[in-house]
Amino acid sequence: MLDIFKQIELTALYFAPKALCIPGLMCLAAGLCLWLGGLRWKSMTAALAGVIAGGSGAFFVFNGHMAATIVCALLAAILAIVFRKAVIVMIGAMLIASIILIMPAFTTQTDSADWPIENTETAMGIKTSISTTRTIMVYLCEKIAKAIKETSTKNFTTALVTGLIIAVIGYFLPSLIGAITFSVTGTCIVFIGMILLLLFKGANPISNIYSNTNIYTPVFLSMVVFGTICELVICSPFKAKTYKKADKKIEDNGEAK
Repeated sequence: MLDIFKQIELTALYFAPKALCIPGLMCLAAGLCLWLGGLRWKSMTAALAGVIAGGSGAFFVFNGHMAATIVCALLAAILAIVFRKAVIVMIGAMLIASIILIMPAFTTQTDSADWPIENTETAMGIKTSISTTRTIMVYLCEKIAKAIKETSTKNFTTALVTGLIIAVIGYFLPSLIGAITFSVTGTCIVFIGMILLLLFKGANPISNIYSNTNIYTPVFLSMVVFGTICELVICSPFKAKTYKKADKKIEDNGEAK
């Protein structure tokens, strides 16, 4: 995959600055919020997951019928909010399993001879940058999907078993799995934001990550651990209930006086 990422870095040099800076800053802001306080927005996250899952499924089932798609998306969002703990745990299990499944694809040798973008060394406008990004994403997803199909059965089994273990743990400790889920998601989005901003500066961030995995892997894991601790400390349901009880006690004492 390294050859493909080098092509991406080369192409990004000619992108319009807004095409990299605006998404990069948005990813940083969203990633930091999810990384350190995602449990605060678990209802919103569950609703969004419900809209995406319900809307996508209804779109294919009802052959693109817009009214049915919207109704199903709204119903799925409502159900996701009601069962938000279960939804967050499912998202976490699927996220970790997907990472285990996808990671070996990034270490495979992939030929970039069929790279779909012609490097003309000409600055692109914002519209051209967006259309080029879309083409690159489709190409990259196809390569990753092909690499995943070629991975061993052992990798598939490991991803499946890990996902099931996380789901079982989440049944008993939903807050812990939720905190890990948001921390991992936020860390990934922060990394994406930094990569986009560094691509704009021509710093070849993806190649640097490949060359220094012994540095970036501990950094990533440390961020996940720190984010999980912050989630549990800042957004803990137990802590929120304690505060409510303390406030109620103060009010009762005030009324008694």
